[in-house]
Amino acid sequence: MCREPRAGCPCIPLERRLPAVRARGRRMGSITVVIAVAPAIGPTIAGLILSQFSWRFLFFVMLLLALAALILGALWMKNVTEPVATPVDVFSVVLSALAFGGIVFGLSHIGESGGSVGAGVIIPLAVGVLALAVFILRQVRLQRKDLALLDLRTFKTPVFTLSVIALGISAMVLFGSLILLPTCMQSVLGMSVLQSGLLLLPGGLAMGLSSPIIGRIYDRFGPKPLAIPGTILITLAIAALSLLTVQWPWWVLLLIHVTLNIGLAMTYTPLFSTAMSELPTSMARLQWARFSRLPAPLAPRSSSPR
Repeated sequence: MCREPRAGCPCIPLERRLPAVRARGRRMGSITVVIAVAPAIGPTIAGLILSQFSWRFLFFVMLLLALAALILGALWMKNVTEPVATPVDVFSVVLSALAFGGIVFGLSHIGESGGSVGAGVIIPLAVGVLALAVFILRQVRLQRKDLALLDLRTFKTPVFTLSVIALGISAMVLFGSLILLPTCMQSVLGMSVLQSGLLLLPGGLAMGLSSPIIGRIYDRFGPKPLAIPGTILITLAIAALSLLTVQWPWWVLLLIHVTLNIGLAMTYTPLFSTAMSELPTSMARLQWARFSRLPAPLAPRSSSPR
């Protein structure tokens, strides 16, 4: 989590200047391709790998990709910022790790324990919530001196706060579908890992192809003509998935997933652009990288690990 772009944060985009207002939708549409489409296409590639090799080979491929990115970045990435000695509050880093790690660990144990809430759930959640509260209080104190790891003053802007909440909900829908759909396809519909991955591919392609176009529409007409119909498409797709049965043909599931991803593309770009446009320029620069963090691609689960 970066504090300032000029501090050398490895985020996207790696430029210091904000896009011009008239081109912000197009730029955000391009960023959405990376942020949202990579996790959508990841299950397809992972399914292809898991169908031919052991699940361990998947991590080997990820290691090669990470090394390639490291080498290419070291060779070609240019420093276009003004390096400034910026202190990092180590205690805030530790608190953030305890907060989010404890909450995620506790919630994951609910599923592993079959829904029962015991010490393995309560203790991590309590530690996470307490660390999160201390983290927030510390950021509020440090941001008065511009030393906060995460500047929370941006949330004083109502439109920014609303956009962040809506983006969070959209992200839960995206990653929830990427986790549950492959599991449902393999465990309920009896599909293979490769089949479930291929079935998710058109949705990822639809999101990637539509995002730049949606960005141009945003620049011309604003967020409402996109965000409202996009939210309706997401709602209809999730409602349809709630009625899924084993008798449904595969193409119905494919159509629902494509509809869902197009709806997500219609909400991501307007919400990104609107949130950044409502901030003062000085704060928008500080928060630019916060929206640009890449989520890790999710792989479809293999029913029988080798």
